[in-house]
Amino acid sequence: MLRGQSREGVRAYTFGAQFVEVRIHRLTCEIRVPRMVGAFASGTIVNSLTAHSQYIGGMIWGLGAALEEKTEIDLAHARYVNDNIAEYHVPVNADVSRVT
Repeated sequence: MLRGQSREGVRAYTFGAQFVEVRIHRLTCEIRVPRMVGAFASGTIVNSLTAHSQYIGGMIWGLGAALEEKTEIDLAHARYVNDNIAEYHVPVNADVSRVT
């Protein structure tokens, strides 16, 4: 079996849409995400377990990006101040309680 050589010059794109239900506690302002749903168009999937893990991992990464990150822009120079992952907060198991 030739790996990748038969698809030389071919581009493959994957598309996805994620929907998230967000609840914010009125008094404490605690953010909860009780439900996340994703729909993906990936073409031919060779390993369904790997594909599922990639989808879930991408959704958790997006959740972390939305809730944990803060983008700071220097208005005088129109540049990002925090342009590396030194301050990046990765969601952990305590942040994502149940994934099915």
